[in-house]
Amino acid sequence: MGWHLMRAALVKVGDGASPRISHLQHGSADVVRTRSVSIKGNTAGAVFVASVPIELKPDSDIAEIIGGQARRDAEAALGFLARFSAIEARATHELSSPQPFIGLASDNMDDLAQLEGHRVALEPITMRIRQEAEASMNILETVDMSELADRNSGIVLLAEALNCQSPLGRYSQLVRLFERAFGLGPGGLTEPLARFLTGGNHHFDAEEVRKWMNARSLAIHADRRDEAYLDSDVRPFESRMLEAGYDVLLNKAEWHTKSSERRKTWMPPSGSRGAGNERMYIQQGQLVKLKSDVFDGFMAYPLILDRASFADVLPRAAWLTANSDGSQLKVLGDWEAARSIDDAQEITQDE
Repeated sequence: MGWHLMRAALVKVGDGASPRISHLQHGSADVVRTRSVSIKGNTAGAVFVASVPIELKPDSDIAEIIGGQARRDAEAALGFLARFSAIEARATHELSSPQPFIGLASDNMDDLAQLEGHRVALEPITMRIRQEAEASMNILETVDMSELADRNSGIVLLAEALNCQSPLGRYSQLVRLFERAFGLGPGGLTEPLARFLTGGNHHFDAEEVRKWMNARSLAIHADRRDEAYLDSDVRPFESRMLEAGYDVLLNKAEWHTKSSERRKTWMPPSGSRGAGNERMYIQQGQLVKLKSDVFDGFMAYPLILDRASFADVLPRAAWLTANSDGSQLKVLGDWEAARSIDDAQEITQDE
């Protein structure tokens, strides 16, 4: 066995059904179903664990290993399993991260024990705060509808972005909105869009906008590329792009041209300030409600906040945990592959 990176996820199909697959081989990752679980009395799906072989030496940077390509390979396998199960059931799918969700395993228990309490410079939890106007975006109070007459296509595309449930779907619609607004394809859009957005309350900058647009190829196309982006790749910035979408639709002076000129038509009543999403501004007297979205530390999947322990459905490994002293590895888990409880289908998938 040697050393393996272990990545756990709770997979739900439809209204709570568990995928019928019990085992999957996807590239370098081996995925095994452990057990179906319920949270607060409701069926929540089944826990799957993906293991990827790694090389771990005494001088290895464990944070780099946990956050690196092996993790992405494991998440790609978990994502394939969830999507295949959704297709088989003709249903939606969801992936979420239990606590803990990532760690290192070895067939040598003495080696594994040496990782107990090892501190790791990674935070297993990421919180993103979103702010939403209590009543509205104040557009009807501040914008003359005649000023939107030349940009019906922009209204359509922004509404489609809001209608998308997944980060990747929202991202693709917002890119279309920006392309329509400036009348430019991806090659020439970045600089005019960045010039338009800089200087506002949101504190957009050119590097942030460049990051959005650099993701376009892998997020939109899949024809000649080995890699294709998924929700987790655009989740860190799609909410900022939505704020930019409102600004572009309402404040771009000349629609469907490459001009970066602004007009003072609308001021957002609240919003994030800076690419980190950790700061915000609110106009004086404006009622807002705050929504906190909590994800695993890599913003791959939402984090399960239920405090019930998942240790009994996880293999024995040094799992990344957090406490008041920071993040560290803790040896947990007692599930064994031989104890798999169902006769679900097995599938093998090569990359």
